[in-house]
Amino acid sequence: MSVKIRLKRIGRKKQPSYRVVVMDTRSPRGGKVIEEVGSYSPYMKDKPMDLKLDRIEEWRTKGAKPSEAVIKLLKKAAKGKVEPAAEPKPVKAVDPIETPPSEAEVEVVTEVAEATEETGEDSAEV
Repeated sequence: MSVKIRLKRIGRKKQPSYRVVVMDTRSPRGGKVIEEVGSYSPYMKDKPMDLKLDRIEEWRTKGAKPSEAVIKLLKKAAKGKVEPAAEPKPVKAVDPIETPPSEAEVEVVTEVAEATEETGEDSAEV
């Protein structure tokens, strides 16, 4: 039997809360739980996370693998804080001022110009 530490969604519509649970990998998200090892409520400001770290470590030593979401929660718990959801940072506008061409670019342009003069081709076709 393969065991995972993952999230089980509870709570109401558009206000999710999660329980951190130990489950068989074949069980559905809301299925049979082996053990509850914590909870996570992203909308609670005062105490969003309550994890039993000793129980989680015990299950990990027994071979239970945490999901990606649980790994993120464990990292936040290790730091001792949970950061609130950050607003997206504004994108800085690129300065429209052209930078002068590098020496390599100048050499390529002059080689192309010399080649077109020798062959007599129009520069628009190159």
